[in-house]
Amino acid sequence: MRIKRMLLTGAFSASVLLGLSGVTHAATFVMEKRNARGFSIDGNGGARVDQQIYLWNTNVNNTNQNWDQLRRGEFFAYRKEDTNLCWDGGDGGERRQAVTLQVCDVDNENQHWRRIKMISGTEIYRLEKRNAPGFSIDGNGGGARRQGLYLWNSNDNNQNQHWDFIRTDVPGGGNTSGGSNNGGGNDDGASSGDDDRTTDSGSNSDNNSNTNNNSNTNNNSNTGSTTFVRASDVNVDSAGNLSGRSPICQSAAPSTRFDLSDWGLDTPREDPDRDGRGHNLNEEELDGFVDRDYFCLGRDGGMVFNSTVEGFRTSSGTSFTRSELRELLRRGDDRFGVRDPENNWVFSTQPSSSFTRAAAGVDGTLRVTMAVNHVTTTGDGTHPGRTIIGQIHAADDEPSRLYYHKLPGNRNGSIYMATEERNGRDALINIIGSESRNQSNPSQGIPLNEPFTYEIRADGDLISVEITKANGDTFRLGDDVNSDRESERDVDNQGRIRALGYNRSEEYMYFKAGAYTQNNTGDDDDFDQVTIYSIENTHN
Repeated sequence: MRIKRMLLTGAFSASVLLGLSGVTHAATFVMEKRNARGFSIDGNGGARVDQQIYLWNTNVNNTNQNWDQLRRGEFFAYRKEDTNLCWDGGDGGERRQAVTLQVCDVDNENQHWRRIKMISGTEIYRLEKRNAPGFSIDGNGGGARRQGLYLWNSNDNNQNQHWDFIRTDVPGGGNTSGGSNNGGGNDDGASSGDDDRTTDSGSNSDNNSNTNNNSNTNNNSNTGSTTFVRASDVNVDSAGNLSGRSPICQSAAPSTRFDLSDWGLDTPREDPDRDGRGHNLNEEELDGFVDRDYFCLGRDGGMVFNSTVEGFRTSSGTSFTRSELRELLRRGDDRFGVRDPENNWVFSTQPSSSFTRAAAGVDGTLRVTMAVNHVTTTGDGTHPGRTIIGQIHAADDEPSRLYYHKLPGNRNGSIYMATEERNGRDALINIIGSESRNQSNPSQGIPLNEPFTYEIRADGDLISVEITKANGDTFRLGDDVNSDRESERDVDNQGRIRALGYNRSEEYMYFKAGAYTQNNTGDDDDFDQVTIYSIENTHN
C-alpha cells in the first residue's frame, strides 16, 4: 500500500523557492493604461492562483494594484505585493491568451517580460512576452472594471499595450490622483534591459475587437487595502524580528486550498470539550475551520500557524503550547481510534507482522515547504527563538524533532534535529548552525520569512533530514558538525541516524508539522508563527 497526500498542488522546486523568497526587488509599481487614464492593472482581492489580471479604477494605495518588479536577467517578472503570485502569460503566444496569476518561478519564461519604452522622457512601456516576442500584454479597447488582460500581437502604436509605470515604493514616486506619472523614475538598473524604441504617436491603431468579457465575479473593494494581511507584514526590526501579533487572515479556511483529510490540529485555545486543555480538532472538524488567532489561510495562500507562550497545552505531558497538525491516516473512518494502527504507520523494522499489516502505512517521508515568520524574543536560557517545525512522533516518545532556532540578536536561524531514545535521552544533531544560546549569526542560516523545504524520512528505524534553501543549497544531518558531540559521530555516510528503542511490538508513528513553541518563560503574548506552502506525507 502506498499513501501519498499532497496538500498544495504541485511540488516546489528550488526555482520556485527562489520566487517565494524574493523579498528584495528593484521597485514597486502601479501600471495605468495609457488610453484609459483612471484604470490600472489589478490582481483582485486575495491571492488566487489562475486569477486573470484585469483593469480596475486606479488607486496607488490599493495593494491589489501594486506590483513588485523582479529582475530576470534582461527581463522582469511582476509579483503581486505581499504574495508569491506573478503574472503568467501561459505557454506560447496566441491572441486573447489570458494573463493570470501563478506561483512565482524564476525559471518559468512565461512569467518573463521585456519592458520596451514607448515615449521618450516618460515611464510608458509595452510589456512583451519573453518566449513569444510577437505578443505583448494588452488591456483591450478603452477601460472598464474587470476588463481582462491578455496577449495580443505586439504593436508599438497600439495604446492598449502602453502602460504608465507609477512607482509607489519611494516618496513622490507616483501620482496619487491616478493620473499621469509625475516622475516615478526607472527602477534600479532597469534601463540596462530596456529596448529604447520610442514613439510619440498619440493615435490609437487598436486592432482589438473589444469583445472580451471577463467572467470573474469576485468583488474588488478598491478601498485602498485588502481585507487581510499576514502577521509577517507587520513591522520588522533590523534583526528581522516581528513586532505585533494577531495575524489578520483570509476569510476562506485553509481547507479550501489544502487537503486536510488526513490531519488533525491542536492550538493554544481552550478546547470547549476539555477543560484546561488546548483545542483539538479531528480531520472532519478541520473542513472549513478558521481560528484567526492561531490557524488560518494567509494573504499569500499559505497555511498560517500561530502559537503564543501563554495558552492551553494539549496534555499534562508537555509544558509548551503548539499550533500544529497531527497526521490521522484513518481519514475520517470513525471505526478507528487515534492510537489504533489503522490511523498510524510503523517502521519497517516493526517486529509484529500482524501489527504491520493493520497499520495504515510503513515507513514514511514528510516534505514541507514553509517559512518561519516570527519566533519568540523573550524568556530565559535556550527558550527564546526556539520552535519545533516538524516531528516523527511515536506512541509516547519522539524519534525525530526538527527545530528552528533564531536568537534575538541574530539575523539568521539555525536548524537542528533531536532524536529521543525511547524512554531515554535526546541526541542532538546539527544541520545548519546549532542549538547554542551563545552562537553567533549562522552564516548559512535561514532568516525569517525566507521559504525553505525540509524532508524528514524514515527508512526502518534510520532517520534522515534534508533542508533545501531558497538558493538551492542542501544540508543534511551532521553537516554543521560539532566534533565533541557523540551523537553526530553516529550519523552514517548517507546522513542517517538510528532511532533507538522503537523496534518493539506495536510501536506506531505519525508525523506532525507546524509551530510547537519551545518557550514557557517568555512574555505571555510572545509567539511563534510559521507559514506552510506545501505539505506531502508519503508512506509505503
